[in-house]
Amino acid sequence: MWNRLIYKKYNDKIKINEIKLKKILSENIKKNPRKMTEYNLSEIVFDLKSNEGLENKYKSIQNNITKYGFKETASLISISDTSGSGGNVGWINKAHLSGKIIKNLNSIEVGQYTKPIQINNAFLVLKINDIRENEEKINFDKEFEQLIIIEKNKQLNNFSIIHFNKIKKNINISEI
Repeated sequence: MWNRLIYKKYNDKIKINEIKLKKILSENIKKNPRKMTEYNLSEIVFDLKSNEGLENKYKSIQNNITKYGFKETASLISISDTSGSGGNVGWINKAHLSGKIIKNLNSIEVGQYTKPIQINNAFLVLKINDIRENEEKINFDKEFEQLIIIEKNKQLNNFSIIHFNKIKKNINISEI
């Protein structure tokens, strides 16, 4: 109810300099283009039998990769649905990956593969096939509308504080 009161009372006093906001937005977009990192990944997902150790299983996988290549090893060993395509996952946005996976990917380069990463009850070995950086396309009109909303909210908040302080100053509470 307070917000409605403030809006009704001060909405006509809100002043937005749209030219200035457009200029600020344009400069911010030029200075800080939003870059998006994407990985082209392949995977091998495996689990351990009760009598297998992780180190021995990983060494076996490494030997198979050396002998047959990552794609063939993924087709033979992986329990993932991607095994049919040689473990190919495709392009994945970095923002969609967990911190644990990003940390492992940051420690290797294109053409290399990670050490086993535990995921639930299985293990994952990822290979980076390629990395690309794309600039995220920014919808200028949508961003501009957001800036106007933010500026209106700032001004309404200021009016709210001023109005509250006026009321507080004019109220006199006396004890009986």
